[in-house]
Amino acid sequence: MEEFENESGLEAGTSSGADLDNAPEEIDGADEVFGAGPGTKDEDVFAPQLRNLIVLLLRNGSISNAENSEAYTLYQRCRLQVRQYLRNINLHVKEDQQFGIAYIENLNRDEENNMEDFSDDADQKESADRDMYLIIPRKISAYDSIVLLLLRKFYHIRANEGETTVVLDVERLEAMMTPYMNELTVSSIRDRRKINGTLARFREKHLIRIINSSEGDRIVISPMIRSIIGLKEMERLLEAYSRYASEHGVALAADGESADA
Repeated sequence: MEEFENESGLEAGTSSGADLDNAPEEIDGADEVFGAGPGTKDEDVFAPQLRNLIVLLLRNGSISNAENSEAYTLYQRCRLQVRQYLRNINLHVKEDQQFGIAYIENLNRDEENNMEDFSDDADQKESADRDMYLIIPRKISAYDSIVLLLLRKFYHIRANEGETTVVLDVERLEAMMTPYMNELTVSSIRDRRKINGTLARFREKHLIRIINSSEGDRIVISPMIRSIIGLKEMERLLEAYSRYASEHGVALAADGESADA
């Protein structure tokens, strides 16, 4: 079955954030945030607040106004400094101001510095000058891919209907998965553990939150999931998984039923 690679700080594939390279600098209390100030041993050292913000971005891959308004507000004030620092380690910040989200991804530099070199040492020079990256693309399992794609589709449907907080029952997610997974038996203990493991990994990446209750667990889907994969690619992959399931004898739901059932 087909899998897709994830390449952003959220271990994501494609992204859809507003590029703010040319955004105006918005700074209040710069002396308190940006450096130790004149007369100190190192005037270029960032203040603890800014250092911690950068560490938070590197550790979590993202910050959101909903989950950490203090960090997100500080990022808005220090956007230029944060982006310049991360650029030096080949990282780039994407921002979705509509939902108050900022996340990191590998920086794709322009090819302006990639000048042709026809000398005998060209290959060696190219290897030495090639950028290295902190975020290593990797593949996720077909199972996790299907869960992620269904969460993305459900979020898209509910957001288009005007919902600002998108919540999905775990049992409903199981029902949505059955047309795609020939080994899945809804409500079995084994499969519930498997789904819970996948959801725990997504929670670590701040793509979802889990609400536990006596009536059943519920998933709060973060707007961050919009940055993971575009709608066209989502539809293409879901169709590919559906076709695979059909060819291997799995009964499929009616068109559109899996997302809304």
